[in-house]
Amino acid sequence: MSGRALTWASAVWEQKSPVCARLEDFTAELKRVFGPPGSDRISSRGLFRLRQGTRTVGEYSIEFRTLAANSSWCHVSLYDAFAQGLSGEIKDELAARELPRDINSLIDVATRIDNRIRERQSTRSQGGTRATSFRLPSERPAGPLAPLERGYPSALHRKGLSGAEGSDTEPMQVGRARLSSAARQQRVDSRCCLYCGEAGHFIAHCPVKGSAHQ
Repeated sequence: MSGRALTWASAVWEQKSPVCARLEDFTAELKRVFGPPGSDRISSRGLFRLRQGTRTVGEYSIEFRTLAANSSWCHVSLYDAFAQGLSGEIKDELAARELPRDINSLIDVATRIDNRIRERQSTRSQGGTRATSFRLPSERPAGPLAPLERGYPSALHRKGLSGAEGSDTEPMQVGRARLSSAARQQRVDSRCCLYCGEAGHFIAHCPVKGSAHQ
């Protein structure tokens, strides 16, 4: 100690003041004499108003401990004040648990709960973003149905299974069944028409196909 504090402490010691009997009493008296005027009341008002809000429990507990250190509140009052200032979501989780006995343990439990809730919220948010790129048939938005959904052949089916104009496949013929894969391959190997099965021409110039269309 030095300066005014040393002068004060020397005077108190020489007077054999009761505050010199215990270190705790001497420290409290030192803070009362040299501390900011009304600091205890300011900290008490701050503890009354303090709330977690949208902050993490860690951020909330740092401000709470700072105010608590400058107050003269007992441990029970500090415990209740900290629990009261927690967010509703944390309070709901604590309601289903057996509460710890001291405030330091309460801060630790509340911090772990808060971290898990925030991790879960982050996981749900990421999963929801990925899920929007996939929809089940029952989840398709209302509106005009695509050709296949109306029961009509799509443009690819009208053009041929390959999807190109002038394809050698004919998906539907009046009075004729669709060729099997084996039969089609046999006609290709024999260089026969895929429509009538005769040699000497291909499906693009098949006279039977032209007559059937007419």
